[in-house]
Amino acid sequence: MTDSKKIPRTKRPHKVTIAQIADAIRLAGGNLTAAARALGISRQALYARIYRSERLKAVVDEMREVTLDTVENCLLDRVKSGDTTAMIFWLKTQGKHRGWVERQEIDHRGDLTVQVVRYSDVATKTKAQGGGGED
Repeated sequence: MTDSKKIPRTKRPHKVTIAQIADAIRLAGGNLTAAARALGISRQALYARIYRSERLKAVVDEMREVTLDTVENCLLDRVKSGDTTAMIFWLKTQGKHRGWVERQEIDHRGDLTVQVVRYSDVATKTKAQGGGGED
């Protein structure tokens, strides 16, 4: 390359302000990939800016709460419409304090023997037998 021919410098992208990032996150409904795309920056750059800013962390948390509220309202609408699956899910997650929990009950009669097996012992035994242990 000769000195007379210089490679043109590309302009650095404009610095995106915290206010612009916060607005983009809100407009994207908390979808950080969509917010980054709207801002013209990479997802990694957006995550780095959020990591360094308490204000942006608060905006992300706020949008997660808004989304959670939206989903809860949709689920509640399904419950009100008589959707049995939605009702069961709601009771399992929100009705625990009233006893709506699912748990396993084991009925045991007689002696109980417990054998503790370590993964390393099983892997060693498998390899010794010529089995397909991990390499």
